[in-house]
Amino acid sequence: MSDESSTFNVFASKNGYSVHFKISVADVKHAEDEPAFMALLKAAEWLLRDMKEKGYEHNTSKDRPGGARKSAPAKVVNEAGEEVKCGDCNGPVYDNRQRNKERLAKGERPMPEFKCRDESCGWKQWPRKEDAA
Repeated sequence: MSDESSTFNVFASKNGYSVHFKISVADVKHAEDEPAFMALLKAAEWLLRDMKEKGYEHNTSKDRPGGARKSAPAKVVNEAGEEVKCGDCNGPVYDNRQRNKERLAKGERPMPEFKCRDESCGWKQWPRKEDAA
Protein backbone atom coordinates (compact mmCIF):
# COMPACT_ATOMS: atom_id res chain seq x y z
CA MET A 1 0.00 0.00 0.00
CA SER A 2 1.44 3.36 -1.05
CA ASP A 3 1.18 6.36 1.22
CA GLU A 4 2.04 8.90 -1.48
CA SER A 5 -1.38 10.58 -1.11
CA SER A 6 -1.05 11.12 2.66
CA THR A 7 -1.22 14.66 4.00
CA PHE A 8 -0.71 16.26 7.38
CA ASN A 9 -2.57 19.41 8.43
CA VAL A 10 -0.95 21.86 10.85
CA PHE A 11 -3.03 24.63 12.41
CA ALA A 12 -1.63 27.50 14.44
CA SER A 13 -2.54 31.00 15.54
CA LYS A 14 -0.75 34.18 16.56
CA ASN A 15 -2.24 37.51 17.62
CA GLY A 16 -5.72 36.41 16.56
CA TYR A 17 -4.63 35.22 13.09
CA SER A 18 -4.90 31.57 12.08
CA VAL A 19 -2.52 29.66 9.84
CA HIS A 20 -3.20 26.34 8.10
CA PHE A 21 -0.38 24.36 6.50
CA LYS A 22 -1.17 21.26 4.47
CA ILE A 23 1.92 19.11 3.94
CA SER A 24 1.78 16.28 1.42
CA VAL A 25 4.06 13.24 1.35
CA ALA A 26 4.87 14.19 -2.24
CA ASP A 27 6.27 17.53 -0.95
CA VAL A 28 8.66 15.95 1.57
CA LYS A 29 12.09 14.73 0.55
CA HIS A 30 13.16 11.52 2.23
CA ALA A 31 15.79 8.81 2.02
CA GLU A 32 14.95 5.75 -0.06
CA ASP A 33 15.04 3.49 3.01
CA GLU A 34 12.76 5.78 5.03
CA PRO A 35 8.97 5.41 4.74
CA ALA A 36 7.50 8.54 3.15
CA PHE A 37 4.92 8.95 5.89
CA MET A 38 7.64 9.01 8.58
CA ALA A 39 9.37 11.78 6.67
CA LEU A 40 6.06 13.64 6.55
CA LEU A 41 5.64 13.35 10.32
CA LYS A 42 9.20 14.62 10.87
CA ALA A 43 8.52 17.61 8.59
CA ALA A 44 5.32 18.44 10.46
CA GLU A 45 7.12 18.11 13.79
CA TRP A 46 9.86 20.45 12.57
CA LEU A 47 7.26 22.96 11.35
CA LEU A 48 5.43 22.95 14.69
CA ARG A 49 8.70 23.43 16.60
CA ASP A 50 9.75 26.29 14.29
CA MET A 51 6.37 28.00 14.58
CA LYS A 52 6.41 27.70 18.37
CA GLU A 53 9.81 29.42 18.45
CA LYS A 54 8.27 32.25 16.41
CA GLY A 55 5.40 32.71 18.87
CA TYR A 56 2.63 30.73 17.21
CA GLU A 57 0.32 28.53 19.26
CA HIS A 58 -0.53 25.08 17.91
CA ASN A 59 -4.26 24.50 17.56
CA THR A 60 -5.89 21.12 17.52
CA SER A 61 -9.25 20.29 15.98
CA LYS A 62 -10.62 20.29 19.54
CA ASP A 63 -9.68 23.99 19.75
CA ARG A 64 -11.72 24.84 16.66
CA PRO A 65 -15.49 24.50 17.05
CA GLY A 66 -16.92 22.88 13.95
CA GLY A 67 -13.58 21.55 12.68
CA ALA A 68 -10.58 22.82 10.84
CA ARG A 69 -11.94 24.53 7.75
CA LYS A 70 -15.08 26.00 9.22
CA SER A 71 -15.09 29.53 10.51
CA ALA A 72 -17.98 31.48 11.95
CA PRO A 73 -20.11 32.29 8.91
CA ALA A 74 -21.15 35.86 8.27
CA LYS A 75 -24.83 36.60 8.75
CA VAL A 76 -26.78 36.42 5.52
CA VAL A 77 -29.52 39.01 5.06
CA ASN A 78 -32.17 39.25 2.36
CA GLU A 79 -33.27 42.38 0.48
CA ALA A 80 -35.56 43.33 3.37
CA GLY A 81 -32.60 43.26 5.79
CA GLU A 82 -33.85 40.14 7.56
CA GLU A 83 -31.37 37.42 8.50
CA VAL A 84 -31.75 34.31 6.34
CA LYS A 85 -31.38 30.98 8.13
CA CYS A 86 -31.97 27.41 7.04
CA GLY A 87 -35.66 26.67 6.61
CA ASP A 88 -35.25 23.20 8.14
CA CYS A 89 -32.59 23.32 10.89
CA ASN A 90 -32.42 27.11 11.45
CA GLY A 91 -28.64 27.01 10.86
CA PRO A 92 -26.37 29.30 8.79
CA VAL A 93 -26.67 29.31 5.00
CA TYR A 94 -24.51 29.96 1.93
CA ASP A 95 -25.56 33.05 -0.07
CA ASN A 96 -25.27 32.43 -3.83
CA ARG A 97 -27.17 35.50 -5.06
CA GLN A 98 -24.12 37.32 -6.44
CA ARG A 99 -22.81 34.17 -8.11
CA ASN A 100 -26.25 33.64 -9.66
CA LYS A 101 -26.15 37.13 -11.20
CA GLU A 102 -22.79 36.26 -12.77
CA ARG A 103 -24.06 32.86 -13.93
CA LEU A 104 -27.19 34.36 -15.51
CA ALA A 105 -25.08 36.98 -17.31
CA LYS A 106 -23.11 34.09 -18.87
CA GLY A 107 -26.33 32.27 -19.80
CA GLU A 108 -25.78 29.56 -17.16
CA ARG A 109 -28.49 28.08 -14.94
CA PRO A 110 -28.75 29.51 -11.43
CA MET A 111 -27.79 27.68 -8.26
CA PRO A 112 -29.93 27.77 -5.12
CA GLU A 113 -30.05 31.33 -3.78
CA PHE A 114 -29.47 30.03 -0.27
CA LYS A 115 -28.18 26.62 0.80
CA CYS A 116 -27.76 25.21 4.30
CA ARG A 117 -24.12 24.95 5.38
CA ASP A 118 -24.86 21.65 7.10
CA GLU A 119 -24.41 19.07 4.34
CA SER A 120 -26.52 16.53 6.20
CA CYS A 121 -29.49 18.94 6.19
CA GLY A 122 -29.61 19.62 2.45
CA TRP A 123 -32.09 22.55 2.60
CA LYS A 124 -32.05 24.88 -0.44
CA GLN A 125 -34.01 27.93 -1.50
CA TRP A 126 -34.14 28.41 -5.25
CA PRO A 127 -34.62 31.77 -7.00
CA ARG A 128 -38.16 32.65 -8.04
CA LYS A 129 -38.87 31.77 -11.67
CA GLU A 130 -39.19 35.42 -12.66
CA ASP A 131 -35.78 36.22 -11.04
CA ALA A 132 -34.07 33.32 -12.81
CA ALA A 133 -35.35 34.31 -16.27
